[in-house]
Amino acid sequence: MGVLAVSRYLFELTVWLKLLQKDNQHGLIHYYELLKKQRDFYTALQKHSKREVAYLIEIEKAEQHLLESTVRAAMRIPEKPEREAALRKASTEVRLKIDEDAARKFSLYAEQAQTNGYGFQAYLLDTKIIPSHSEAVRQIERELDGFESRLAPSVKALIPKRWNWKEQAEKVDMGEEYEFIYIYTSLLMHATPVSITTDQKNLECEEVRMFLRYIRVRIFDAIRLAEDFLAENQAFVQE
Repeated sequence: MGVLAVSRYLFELTVWLKLLQKDNQHGLIHYYELLKKQRDFYTALQKHSKREVAYLIEIEKAEQHLLESTVRAAMRIPEKPEREAALRKASTEVRLKIDEDAARKFSLYAEQAQTNGYGFQAYLLDTKIIPSHSEAVRQIERELDGFESRLAPSVKALIPKRWNWKEQAEKVDMGEEYEFIYIYTSLLMHATPVSITTDQKNLECEEVRMFLRYIRVRIFDAIRLAEDFLAENQAFVQE
């Protein structure tokens, strides 16, 4: 999996560098895509934080209810030693159950909530974290709007409505590499029917060596392409 992930990353990095080599205006597209991805990231983080506020409030109520029901169940145990042991374990059992639920919800602040309390952690998220995400989105949107307004029509025409690696790879004669690498990626890194049912979860030794050779060559290619681009655009970089 790691070999495939590195191969795919280096393939995509090489596509970007070759696009820059072909036309340095792709540097503007690179920056445009960077701003868009940053905006999308903070927007998604903002939405997730709002969901987490609701979740933390919900889990605070659930924790209290679960603890009360666990204690009641322990109190019904007739033998004193077993009853006392169950009472001692009650809070731990509840905490473990809450931790499992938090893991399923991708809760970023569940551990802090264990110390601060779920209700207070929800308050901190609502008054401190979410406003900072909102401000980040506003700043990036202002920068994106200003950047778009300064772009020449010729550059705007180069910006794809939706980034497609296959299309970009074909622009720099890397379409065959795309097909080959993404076949392996789909087979092993996605939960497709083939990957779910096969008992072969790893690359064969020859395949590993093949991808390692590819990684080695593409690392040197990336360095060379980056150095060439900087040399050709030295005046622009210094500005």
